[in-house]
Amino acid sequence: MKRSRTLLAALGATAILANPMQAVAAVPTTPTQGDAILLDGGLTCTIGYNDAAKGVSYTAAHCGKDGARVSLVDRSVPGATYGVNLSQPMGTLRHSKNFDGMWSNDIATIEWDKGVKLGGNPYSGDTVLKVSSMKRGDKVCYHGETSHTGTKNTSCGTFFAATDEHFTMRSTAPSRAGDSGGPIFVEGKGLVGIISRGPDELGKAGWVQIGPLRIPAKDYMWATTLNDSKKLTQAQIEAAIKGAAGVDEAGVVDGLIDTAGGLSSKLGLEGSSGSSSGETVGNSGKSIGEIVAIVVPILTVLGAIAAFAGKFIRF
Repeated sequence: MKRSRTLLAALGATAILANPMQAVAAVPTTPTQGDAILLDGGLTCTIGYNDAAKGVSYTAAHCGKDGARVSLVDRSVPGATYGVNLSQPMGTLRHSKNFDGMWSNDIATIEWDKGVKLGGNPYSGDTVLKVSSMKRGDKVCYHGETSHTGTKNTSCGTFFAATDEHFTMRSTAPSRAGDSGGPIFVEGKGLVGIISRGPDELGKAGWVQIGPLRIPAKDYMWATTLNDSKKLTQAQIEAAIKGAAGVDEAGVVDGLIDTAGGLSSKLGLEGSSGSSSGETVGNSGKSIGEIVAIVVPILTVLGAIAAFAGKFIRF
């Protein structure tokens, strides 16, 4: 969804004129879950769900302006470019009434033109799950037309927590620009929601710095269900993201405990010394519990996450 995509499209069109043997994809005609779409302004996103009863598809609202025209893109043939695999505009984007332009209710419907027939939902099936039925640690998967360009592939992670009709998940393969709107689902059970946002780069979710010790954040994703809710406050959003990224106070303490075996080197303490409890680390003679007890007040003084370096962008 970055401006570079428009440039890439232009360069691709030039390349195909210079190389007539380049692969050519068919012009798509049937909107199907997981397909790539192109909106006014040159931004690409993914279809997250088709509602056959209403005759609309769902994607992320930030993919385009309310009223933007939508075209389908066939990305299944390597080397094919937008000049030869792009449909004419076939639908119109309509924002959720409670979309705040950023994180709240980042969902939109695509109202397809008369005569357009919807495809199916091959990833999630037609069942839509209630987010309240999900528990932390439940396996969830997603498909996005940047991460999985032109394939039926998926990536998976775990459900973290819900905030009203929004939710977070953790994944070792977080979504990328262009995946927005793509389906998030429980395999064999149904759709949970659609992709909204995540870290600005793969593996760049941020960190917390406490003196010489750096606690890396976990890769997270922010998503929304198909249901409108009240707009979230900034405090609600920040709390949800920091929790999912593992950089709130509780997450940082957990990180310290999880990495206790490496604390001596990270804190610059060489060697080891024993005690009756057998829990001391390095030459400091302090136990793991004592080190954590020192760190927690530091987190409180710093406002828990003052040094969180992650950046959030719209996908």
